[in-house]
Amino acid sequence: MKKASCISAFILLFSAVLSAKSIAKKTSDIPLCGKTTGSVTVNMKTEGMCSAFGSLWVTAPDHDCVFRIDTAARKITGIISVKGMPIPICATDSAVLAGCYTNGSIACIDPVSNSVSKNISVPGGIPSSVLKVHKDIWVPSHGTGSICVFNSEYNNTGITIPVGDKPAFGVMAGTNVWYPCYGGTKIVCIDTASKKITASVDGGQSPVYAVIRVQLLYSCISIIIRLTRP
Repeated sequence: MKKASCISAFILLFSAVLSAKSIAKKTSDIPLCGKTTGSVTVNMKTEGMCSAFGSLWVTAPDHDCVFRIDTAARKITGIISVKGMPIPICATDSAVLAGCYTNGSIACIDPVSNSVSKNISVPGGIPSSVLKVHKDIWVPSHGTGSICVFNSEYNNTGITIPVGDKPAFGVMAGTNVWYPCYGGTKIVCIDTASKKITASVDGGQSPVYAVIRVQLLYSCISIIIRLTRP
């Protein structure tokens, strides 16, 4: 009886050791949070970025271009000329959209040809961000102090939502979009269904930074996931 108990205990111990080694091996394959897993050098100051069509798209405003990067191969696969200081960028199901700060337009980049297919003029100019909301594109305009909502065809502006005080970087939160006002102290909440302001919060000095931190954190997490994905 004692011998059988010893054998059983040995088998359980051996199984536990094998299981621990297997878990350790799987865990070691996962990069630690904050660990650099790769890099791509572009030799230019970069600004906005988004992930779409199997690539990472990065704006370089000082050089009027957008980089297309293959995250698996860690290399640049395209440099698209985009005039007008492109800064914010996002993607739809058919195009990549870059907000051109100095010429007041949105450049629509065709991911097949890697070129700008058309430009959309933003009323009031100075598009500070480009955000996809359902099938529409929301673009804050410093010149008019409003949010321009472009329809899915990007041929015209469906409506404008006045918010005042130079609206800046928008962030989605559930069914709402939050915009800090760069020229004031408030952060406004807009319901995406009714397209009406449902709340206005005093964000203190430069509330734009309170919202952009959330946006940058989300972008960094998305990039880390794609760079570490096999």
